[in-house]
Amino acid sequence: MSKRRPHCPLCVSNKVVPIMYGMPSVEMWEESKLGKFELGGCCISEDSPKWHCQACGHEFGSFLPRFDDLELPEPDGIGIKPLKLEFSIGGYTGPHHSVKFENGVLKYKLFDAHPDHPEKELEIIPTGRKWLNFRKKLDAIDVWKWKRNYVNPDVCDGTQWELLIDYGIRKKKTYGSNCYPGYADQYDMSRTTEFKALLHALELLLGGVKIG
Repeated sequence: MSKRRPHCPLCVSNKVVPIMYGMPSVEMWEESKLGKFELGGCCISEDSPKWHCQACGHEFGSFLPRFDDLELPEPDGIGIKPLKLEFSIGGYTGPHHSVKFENGVLKYKLFDAHPDHPEKELEIIPTGRKWLNFRKKLDAIDVWKWKRNYVNPDVCDGTQWELLIDYGIRKKKTYGSNCYPGYADQYDMSRTTEFKALLHALELLLGGVKIG
């Protein structure tokens, strides 16, 4: 709780108290009646206000931190945004998807009929929150321990994919051909839970674009 309380931006009153969230105890009920703070309920979202004006009832500020402009590294020393991110997936009989992060922009291309002329191109600037969630998903599927390559020796064409992710102190470069991390059988060509989770994480970064 901040010791310095702001003035209300609506009525300029200094009768501003913090908003407390969660299931209130008996003591919290009593203190809220004394005007020490305002009870905000049990649910918290990124739109939940931080301050309540007792003079006019206006609520303002953000209780949760905003990550849209966050550039500071996380406690483990890894930045929110990667230094490099490249991903591609496709095959001889299907479309080819390409994702590349460069100059602060996430670029997506879909190739179908011609390898040099994309059918679709997008340029997206994900928010800091989306980058943070993406990194958490990479940690959840432990992409850092994926092998250098996953290859099914019985299939020559099919689907190939490649991933390069570099956070500086953590990086991974891996490749696959009709085989995916977390497989139970090297000859099983079905996509694993881990690989589907990677695709989903990339799709969220791209604003819902379906890849793979």
